[in-house]
Amino acid sequence: MWVFWAQIASAELVFRESASALNITVDMVDATSDPGTTVATIDATLAQAQSIEEIKKGVVKITAQVDGTTKVGTGFIVKSDSEIVYIMTVAHVISGDSQPKVQFFSRQEVPVRAQVKHAEGGDGETGMALLVVRGKDNVPAGRATLPLATVARVSGGEDIMVIGHLRGAGDWAIIKGSIAARQGRYLTVDANIDEGNSGGPIMHSGQVVGLIGGAQRYGKGLTIGTVREYLEGHGVLLEEGAPQSVAKTSPAQPPTPKAAREIIGKDGAPMVLIPAGSFQMGSTKDEVDRAIQTCLKEYKKDQQTCEGWYKGELPQHRVQLDAFYLDKYEVTNRLFHQFVQQTSYRTTAEQNGSAWAFVEGKGWEEVKGANWQKPEGSASVFQTSRGEHPVVAVTWDDAVAFCRWAGKRLPTEAEWEYAARAGTTTQYWWGQGNPGTRLVENVADESAKHLLSVIMSGYNDGAVRTAPVGSYETNPWGLYDISGNVREWVADWYDENYYKNSPAHNPKGPGSGELRLLRGGSWSDDPVFVRSANRDRNTPTDRNDDIGFRCAQDVPK
Repeated sequence: MWVFWAQIASAELVFRESASALNITVDMVDATSDPGTTVATIDATLAQAQSIEEIKKGVVKITAQVDGTTKVGTGFIVKSDSEIVYIMTVAHVISGDSQPKVQFFSRQEVPVRAQVKHAEGGDGETGMALLVVRGKDNVPAGRATLPLATVARVSGGEDIMVIGHLRGAGDWAIIKGSIAARQGRYLTVDANIDEGNSGGPIMHSGQVVGLIGGAQRYGKGLTIGTVREYLEGHGVLLEEGAPQSVAKTSPAQPPTPKAAREIIGKDGAPMVLIPAGSFQMGSTKDEVDRAIQTCLKEYKKDQQTCEGWYKGELPQHRVQLDAFYLDKYEVTNRLFHQFVQQTSYRTTAEQNGSAWAFVEGKGWEEVKGANWQKPEGSASVFQTSRGEHPVVAVTWDDAVAFCRWAGKRLPTEAEWEYAARAGTTTQYWWGQGNPGTRLVENVADESAKHLLSVIMSGYNDGAVRTAPVGSYETNPWGLYDISGNVREWVADWYDENYYKNSPAHNPKGPGSGELRLLRGGSWSDDPVFVRSANRDRNTPTDRNDDIGFRCAQDVPK
């Protein structure tokens, strides 16, 4: 239902606002009805609508010009003072225009130029962008900073409202809707939104709980946690509480120092600070013995093969590591596409014309024409809406090339395990066995039993192959998909005996070898392969549809 501020000859639009949820309904008040009732109703609802007016003061209209075409979208104020305003939106609204125009609700007649402080690569639905308006003459009084929820308050079914600039419905139009679903950092919104809503806030209980990305009946959005990570990574400290109107200018205050718990990498990906510390790397003999027994029972391999799979996890030994940053998510198809567009890079699979894929009813096969864009040799991942899935079918060299382009590197094996354990000493970061109803990883499970012979019985992650990054719980240090989804390349060569002589401080693996290490397990692996200590390995040129990566970065000295 479209809601906008207007008067009609024989009717008034009457706004009723729930005190707790800001759920908006619209009634038509007939001018021929009882005058006393009409006036009283309008007076009451206009008073209630004042907080709606306050929220509108925190929403802006964005107009971008690209190749003679005008694009209109929405943004909202996340921080401001007398001389600067920070505005959150989505990248596709301003893509191609480095100085889009912004109109404030309190001064609609005078658009001002904004600067694009940062925009995530590509023009996908959910790439975020941060705009800045500077100068006393450009920053109007009467604006408001919208309050951002501190935690994810929605999971599905909640009533929401969105504000935007809509064709045929006017500017700062309010739409009532609901959250249809939430999956990880993504929201699906059930509301009649269009392109003019892109970049606008999703409001619930008087706070911003998400960001509108796509514009269709079931619009795609991002959770408030994802928005906060992005803003904090760009040094924007958020103001808490109710919408904060600015009636008059006041001196700018210096920013409060804040530890870089998270940063945004050159590629636009959030990175988590992994603190310096020590841990016990590898497995105990009992854990290795259990893994060997699982191999014998489930995979029907001989004793020598099963021992060879796992004895490289011995001996367990203490390792000390310096602090470093690690990608919060596995590298996605969208980010890899950005890398390819900017560098014209061709992966090993593209050069050789094939990659390995798990084929139903057959198992692992080399598939002609398969590559990172077509991991099963079929339609492009972008045509099948897998832009936020982890990139797969990439070799070790492909992963290194991406990380180098992003100003990063692959993590060492020790760094990876330290970050995956996140202070835990159990087989998995969540405990010793099956997580039950907790959705902690994407592995071989009940949802994939028609495809895979060995699964985690009684567990259902809802995905047969890869899932969008961030779909499951984080580990204690805030890393998504560190177990499962895809196996992740790390920097080291594999040596079965390396742990016997490994350096105690910042080990980097052998100087040479034949196999490179993979960590974390994947959607195709049963529980034994997703243990924190498991050391998988392949030739550096392997390019399977369950292999991906994430990057690391040194902490500046």
